[in-house]
Amino acid sequence: MSTIQVNSYDPAWSTAIFTHDAVLCLGEATSSVTNVTNDIKQLANILDLPWQAVYVNSSELPIVEARAQLRGEERGARLRIVIDDPSDYIFGPESVPVFCLQGLNSESSSTNLPKLIHDKRYLNMLSKMPLHQFIFFIGAAGKNDLGIVHDVAQIAQTIGNVIITTDQYNRIDLNFSEQLPSLYLWESSENQFVETLMQLNQSSDYSERFRLRLTNGSGFSVVDLRSCEQPANPILERYELITESDVAVAGEAVYSDLKDYMENPAKSWKPYALGVPFQRDRNYEDKLLQLLRRALVQGRAASGTMYISADSGSGSTTLMRQLCYAAAREGYPVLVARSEMRAFDVRQIDTFIRASQSEIEQQTGRVLPWLIAYDSQNVVGDFSLICQIGRKIGRPVIVLAILTPEMQPHAEELWQSHKIGPDYRNRVTLSEAVELGKHLSQVLKPEQTRSQQDWASFITEVSRIGVNGPESLFWVALRFWLLRSSNLDEPLRKWLKRMFDSIIADDEDLRAAFLEIAVASKYRLTLPIGIVPASQRNAILSIARDRSNPIALERFRSSATYEIGFAHPLIATELLRIAESNTSYLNSIGKSRCYSLHDLELTLFERIMSRNEIGHTACSDFVTELVSTALRVDPLELPSNYEERDRIVQIYEKAPDALFDSHVIFLHRLAIARRHLASKPPLSEPWWRDVSHIREQFELAVGHIKHALRIVEVSEDSADLPENLFTTLGRTYERWSEFENNQNNFDVARKFDESAGKAYALANQKNPDNMKLAISMANRFLRHAQSVENEREKIRYLVEAVSLYQKVVNSDVRPAADETVKMLSIALEMLKAGSGQELLNRMMANGEEVAFIAVAQMRFSEAVDDSQLIDVISLIDEIPSQNRTWRMHDIKYSLVSKVSQSDFNQRVDILNALEGTDYLWPLQKTLEHAILCHQTGDHDKAEVKYKGIRSVLRNKGIKLYVPNEMKFLMDAVRCYQKPLRTNAMIVRTSRVGSRIWAIPEGWANIRVQVRERLFPIDVLNENQEIPCAVQFTFYGPEIVPESEL
Repeated sequence: MSTIQVNSYDPAWSTAIFTHDAVLCLGEATSSVTNVTNDIKQLANILDLPWQAVYVNSSELPIVEARAQLRGEERGARLRIVIDDPSDYIFGPESVPVFCLQGLNSESSSTNLPKLIHDKRYLNMLSKMPLHQFIFFIGAAGKNDLGIVHDVAQIAQTIGNVIITTDQYNRIDLNFSEQLPSLYLWESSENQFVETLMQLNQSSDYSERFRLRLTNGSGFSVVDLRSCEQPANPILERYELITESDVAVAGEAVYSDLKDYMENPAKSWKPYALGVPFQRDRNYEDKLLQLLRRALVQGRAASGTMYISADSGSGSTTLMRQLCYAAAREGYPVLVARSEMRAFDVRQIDTFIRASQSEIEQQTGRVLPWLIAYDSQNVVGDFSLICQIGRKIGRPVIVLAILTPEMQPHAEELWQSHKIGPDYRNRVTLSEAVELGKHLSQVLKPEQTRSQQDWASFITEVSRIGVNGPESLFWVALRFWLLRSSNLDEPLRKWLKRMFDSIIADDEDLRAAFLEIAVASKYRLTLPIGIVPASQRNAILSIARDRSNPIALERFRSSATYEIGFAHPLIATELLRIAESNTSYLNSIGKSRCYSLHDLELTLFERIMSRNEIGHTACSDFVTELVSTALRVDPLELPSNYEERDRIVQIYEKAPDALFDSHVIFLHRLAIARRHLASKPPLSEPWWRDVSHIREQFELAVGHIKHALRIVEVSEDSADLPENLFTTLGRTYERWSEFENNQNNFDVARKFDESAGKAYALANQKNPDNMKLAISMANRFLRHAQSVENEREKIRYLVEAVSLYQKVVNSDVRPAADETVKMLSIALEMLKAGSGQELLNRMMANGEEVAFIAVAQMRFSEAVDDSQLIDVISLIDEIPSQNRTWRMHDIKYSLVSKVSQSDFNQRVDILNALEGTDYLWPLQKTLEHAILCHQTGDHDKAEVKYKGIRSVLRNKGIKLYVPNEMKFLMDAVRCYQKPLRTNAMIVRTSRVGSRIWAIPEGWANIRVQVRERLFPIDVLNENQEIPCAVQFTFYGPEIVPESEL
């Protein structure tokens, strides 16, 4: 522990307070220091700061009275005064708990409680203290006060910096804990410190962070959004705003600007304002600004998530910040996720943007779209969570996300998710490097300029061959190479090892901890500090706090704890490669030799997974990411893990009981790993030649999924969806059925196959839009068709398979598209093969729907013009009415939609008929039904359907599209061939910042939102009639000018 004596206020303390990174402790001497007995307002002002928590160690402080003094009921209500045991308390993100360790007054003082109850309450209150925060202690009078910090340090094993303000040093023992990173002693007057705290709410420095320069159409307006922030849930805790002062920076860049930028690209916006970063491709900026301008015109309908696929170490952080700065320079409001943040609250963003929108519109006269940006480390694990922002925020927003190449296939399946620009690579050509050198030479010192030969040598030195082919550490190593003036010939790996060794100083435990952090970072994971051995936590946190540390170790914040990781996965990989062949590094983790880099990685993950701390709630998100990436068993995407599936299952089995008891994703991934292991066991090992061991893996896999489903049933916020669990359950039963069939246990195999069918059916009920599930179900029906001898049964299976394959092929989301088309062709050929056609004819003569559907599917796939499709429709209509099911209406709707797109009356009639069946509606078809109801005048029914669609979109990232023929309300008189030019009556001119609504002619009382910024009218007044058109979006109809047609 280092004790630092200070007599002036550190601005970093204000930053900690206003980013929700500080805890307040009020000791026994607070009353005399703050004079609260006579001036409750003083205490109220202190409590009004955005603390993460408050601890009160005096029963005499008038906490309740001070809360009543706060500005407005909402600010007072956020303070949750806690005098009871807080074990069962649930604190919302806006709440600030005030833990009264000694009660509120002498009557409720903790001294009146039995000792056991008092101690339990006291410890449970301390256990709620946020870890690793700044702790401000006012009025410390002795050991009873500082004992709080000492006890927290004992419970948590590591805490943050402590600032003590007391005039009574001679009465307290300052050597109470060696587990504090730093202890600051305020030597000046304690009253002066309190006065400084009281003035922080009026601090102009903090207010400057909310002053934005925004476009008003003819120029720029300065808008102050300070009043839009929730003090207890500050937006600046997780995001940066690009402010007026950021975009007003002018002048010439100097060397210190380059050095600051290279040490930390996210430290300041000044280097971006001065043009220090090299712009590799301007097309990204042009595309983003185009999207923002479109959103300015079209509003929420143009909202979406735009992503750039970028290699690790490609300079994508710089690219993202360049794009954000360009948007702010153009006058758009921008939120940039802080690099150290891992957890985000959509409600927090929604609340802030809704509150700011009226202020922005009042000052600029415009509804401006927000740009919200996330770097790759912010979105690791669950890109779909980022996509929710665009869905859930009821204002126009463009979400910009940097994704790794591994995330891209999943991103393409999500709602309103679009890629902008080509992949951003970490490799550079010599000409690009030379251009970069010319650009930077303006600010480099003369001895740091590099020749073309220097650049060529550097490119060669940092080139690597990775799992996916050639890669480069060019942008990662540039800082280390460019800013040094000597030892240019020292290889990067040797230089990195020297840096690591200088920090580790032969500490075996610290070396092992670094390797564990490195293996997580290689997979873009950050290690929760609680998993790091307690003896190494403070040392690692101390290194990470210094953002200029030579090994680029960083500290990140999740919702529950701090996490540690390397700035770039490539640095982590270099460290692992150093360790792979270094005896001292291997010995630190109890390993004498290493067979491969993957062998080293699995050894490190086994160490991490076997710790009890990984089962703690604070590590839940890390476990989710770990089992979904580095320890995922997948023969296609992760073949190296698939080859080690038995070892990975053993690693899972070493996890603490807490993960088996309650972690759904852990159970799900373990079940999948067991299924792969049982389906293809490593028979070279004698153990797996015993079929009972294979059955055991299947049994355990099924047990894990069933337990996960029970957890999901009682959980309001499960991390996994039931449909995914049911799908995995179906696949597991299928493989188990195949295994038993090969063992000649045909009755058992049949039972498991039936269980698979039931599981798939339940998954389909949960989400008929899941195309991967549709493929699994289709493949199952096709396998049955290939094995069954009864021709009628074969046809039934093939009809089901073809229907599902066609559903996937015709959808906007097409996983494994080429393979699906191939399987569809196989199923269609099987329908025609042998005596199949003769049997189909006989079945049709008997009026059997399945035969008509089968023939229709074959002719549908072979049709080359509309006349042939019309013949197929006529064939479908021959199905006897008493034999018709949803299958008839479903295929007929698909046919009519192709051959008679504008026959809205017939299309809506088919969908209305489909409502009377047990059909499972995909959301896309529900959307089309809603629009068709509006088109044909059934507006009440359309609104009911749209309400359901909006409810689903708030919670699921389902990809939708509005068919071209339905984008506008069409003219029924012209047989829906032309858009309808109509009129609408404004029903309310709402206050500034709210929406304007109108009723289109003939729509009774159905109100429709007006895209008022598209109209060439300055003011829209109530009861004003405007000429317009109606366009349809995923969320409902909108009133737009006729010029949009």
